Amino acid sequence: MSPLLSRPSVSAANGITTTVRSLGVSLGPTLAGYLLSDRRTMAVPWIIAGGLKIVYDLLLLRSFHAVRTDVEKKKAQAALAEAEAAAVVGAEGEATVGDAAIDAVEEGAEGTSVVINPLVQQSPPT
Repeated sequence: MSPLLSRPSVSAANGITTTVRSLGVSLGPTLAGYLLSDRRTMAVPWIIAGGLKIVYDLLLLRSFHAVRTDVEKKKAQAALAEAEAAAVVGAEGEATVGDAAIDAVEEGAEGTSVVINPLVQQSPPT
C-alpha cells in the first residue's frame, strides 16, 4: 500500500488498518466460540468468514481498480510518447494514429501495441 500513499499518509493508514484488525481479532473468537458451542450453528462462523473475505476482496478491487502506481504511470507515458513519435503524417500534414491505440495507451494498458491508421493516405518517404 505504501507506493500508493505519500509518506505522511502511510503512518495514518497503517494506524487505521491496525485498529480495525485488532477489533476483529478481539471480537471474532468470542462470537465464533459461542456459535461453535451449538451443533446447529457450527458451520455459521465458516460461512460468515468466507462471505466477509469475498466482500473484502471485492471492495479492495473496486477501491483500487483505477489507481495506478508511479511505475505504471511512467510506462503509460512512455508508451504514449512512443505512439506520438510513431505518428504518420497524413495527406494534410496532420499526425494520425489509430484512436483505439491511443485510448489504450492513455489508460496504461500493458502490452498495448500502437496501430497506425491504415485508412490515412500516406505519402512515400523521401
